[in-house]
Amino acid sequence: CLISTLPSHIKVTLKGQVTHAELCDILQQSDIFIHYALSEGTPRAIIEAMAVGLPVIVTSAGFMKDILRHQYNALILEGPDSDQLLSCIEELANAESVRIQMSKAGQTSVLDTYEWNKVFDRYRQALLNMTGSS
Repeated sequence: CLISTLPSHIKVTLKGQVTHAELCDILQQSDIFIHYALSEGTPRAIIEAMAVGLPVIVTSAGFMKDILRHQYNALILEGPDSDQLLSCIEELANAESVRIQMSKAGQTSVLDTYEWNKVFDRYRQALLNMTGSS
């Protein structure tokens, strides 16, 4: 098991599907968010983790490469490779400056892309463009 190979200063908690209230508690108690999936769309949990300032590690499943940039606002694993996952965990655990940079970039990405007023403005503009109004 990968978890048993981690250094003692790295603690891992495995969670399956959780309620939104549970997710809030988990995110507040965490230092890194890992979403390890073989197939995926765009899970809201990743966006929420980034919004609260957690650096994230994800697999390249689904749309991850469309919304995240490797080594900028996330660490993206190319496949289900436990050695690569371990390397990413150790990188974030051992480099505070990398965690801080990725955390800030993640929060900025979420605010620029998913913040409600910005989303509404883009939606409104798209509707106006369809009607020929501005």
